[in-house]
Amino acid sequence: MGLETLFIASSIASLGGTVLAAGAQSTAAKTQEAAARQNEIAAIQTSEAEAKRQARNDMRSLASAQAVMGASGVLAGSGSSLAVLTDMAAQMAENRLQIRYGGQVQAANARNRATAYGQQATGALVGGAAKFAGGAASSAYTYDSTWGGGKARLIG
Repeated sequence: MGLETLFIASSIASLGGTVLAAGAQSTAAKTQEAAARQNEIAAIQTSEAEAKRQARNDMRSLASAQAVMGASGVLAGSGSSLAVLTDMAAQMAENRLQIRYGGQVQAANARNRATAYGQQATGALVGGAAKFAGGAASSAYTYDSTWGGGKARLIG
């Protein structure tokens, strides 16, 4: 086998490796993108479940406060006791909103990561195509310079 044949085989192997590497990078980025999209969904579901759990606990706390007030002879539905219960309920509602907001922030972060991974996947393919084209042009130039007598010209 001559040097010319070895050069051609080496060039083909190198270019093939470039294509395979770009495909692997793209596939890895797409896998990460899919995982990030699942994390987005999970963040919303988790925060909603936590907010519902908190709401159940809040209802028990309000009922307990009313029971304590009633047991001590205070009318729970009027005056300062009503103000206390209203304030408790407002604070509890705010806590649930904070839980949901935290889930939305986590979901937005996951969505942003997914978008970035999607861009990486595209970039890997575009970069691989550019490397392939550059490598092919370089190999053709080297081949022509070495074995073709250097008579190749650029088209254009």
